[in-house]
Amino acid sequence: MNNKAVGIDEIAKVNGVSEKQLRYWQEAGYINPDTVVCSEKTYRRYCKSDVALVKEIKRLLDEGYTLSRAVQKAEVSLCGQQ
Repeated sequence: MNNKAVGIDEIAKVNGVSEKQLRYWQEAGYINPDTVVCSEKTYRRYCKSDVALVKEIKRLLDEGYTLSRAVQKAEVSLCGQQ
């Protein structure tokens, strides 16, 4: 995946999560993609750091962490990599 922002369909497919999960995570405040309004539709656009966060959250969920704990650990983990 390059540095361009990607849509919800691509980030979902690449990371093995559903678009519904990603929307829930956004509503809960765990991820914050950019939004682009075009006519009457709003599109979510995920940058490279969003993609990395989703990937790490998914990995931690697969290890058995709760969503809130997975997000906490992912943010700490990714903060240390920057």
